[in-house]
Amino acid sequence: MLKNFIFIAFSFFISQQLFADVGTLSFYGRVGGSAYSYMGNCPNVSAQDISSSNGNVVLVSDGLWDNGAACRRLYDMRCISTPGKKSCTRNVERVMVVGNCPNGQCVVAGKKVTMMVAAPRYSSFVQSRDAYYANIEYVQR
Repeated sequence: MLKNFIFIAFSFFISQQLFADVGTLSFYGRVGGSAYSYMGNCPNVSAQDISSSNGNVVLVSDGLWDNGAACRRLYDMRCISTPGKKSCTRNVERVMVVGNCPNGQCVVAGKKVTMMVAAPRYSSFVQSRDAYYANIEYVQR
């Protein structure tokens, strides 16, 4: 019985440590846009792919782009902090890469960010639109 408890406790601890990379997240597009408005520059991603992922799609900076190999790559991510107010939802969401940011750099209000999620999905990570970027943890799936 004690062995089972230790195994379960250890498994829980390990599962909490899976988020290995830290970056920043902002949003692109507009709320209420069609799936086509969130298309990136990945040739193997269709509007149907975006719709079936519920719009959980991201553009990535050159650091993750990997010369296009990142297309359709899946990441699990969650918000860990925002500037100012504490407005993270703590939800863990799976997103799919649909392209890279213009000129390979994701920039919002002069700040470079790691990824930009489709605008309607930003609220899955951050409760307040006043927080124009968030610090995130993410892991490739």
